[in-house]
Amino acid sequence: MTAEKPGFEAAALMALEEHYPDCVCAIAAGSVLRGEATEKSDIDMVVLYGDDFTDIHRFSAVVAGWPFEFFVHNAQAQDYFMDRDRQRGMCVMMDMIANGRILPENAPLALAQRAKAEKLIAAGPDPLTETEIEDRRYFITDTLDDLDTCKAALDMYGTLANLYNQLGDFYLRAQGKWSGHGKALGRILRREDAALAAEFEQAFTAAYGRDYAPVMALGEKILAPYGGRCFAGLKRAASGDWRSFGKETG
Repeated sequence: MTAEKPGFEAAALMALEEHYPDCVCAIAAGSVLRGEATEKSDIDMVVLYGDDFTDIHRFSAVVAGWPFEFFVHNAQAQDYFMDRDRQRGMCVMMDMIANGRILPENAPLALAQRAKAEKLIAAGPDPLTETEIEDRRYFITDTLDDLDTCKAALDMYGTLANLYNQLGDFYLRAQGKWSGHGKALGRILRREDAALAAEFEQAFTAAYGRDYAPVMALGEKILAPYGGRCFAGLKRAASGDWRSFGKETG
């Protein structure tokens, strides 16, 4: 008979004792805490050490039947990863720190990191520049055109996967909102605009059945407030790095 898995918090404490018994504190996060877990869900565990700790790493393990993803940091490293996510317009690490379960409760270091994460989340991502908006319109236009001429099924699958992330990310970032990737993008869309998220689901479901009209209309709708499709006349200067390619240095 298979033993019943312990609750996530008990499992988290067991995992810390087994793998990081000398850590200062930790923050457990993920779909389990949001009440959205499936039988395959893991527990994200942000593990914090003092400033002299330098073995910054990511590690996967199974403890008491629970899969764990450990993100092992000191405060400086964690600040770095939060800033890297901020630059991408995605609050992955920030969300874990701001909304996870602190272990032990009220640990000062975790609370200090949470305050930083909450401040970054509230400030929002950097707004897209006019050039970034134009570039994204261009790439979405190109993907819509690719889809319109897709014949092979594999080409269609790849194009739709690319378009889903392009449209969802552009819709959110152009409004100054945090974005996501893959399934996290869908979760954010549902939270920010449930009606549009439903439109995404209907349009992409139809598209995978070779009915592209709804997803084309969705693309036009998302692009329209920013000037619509973009192609003719777009020019971008290449990096000057080519000038040093192939030349001897020293």
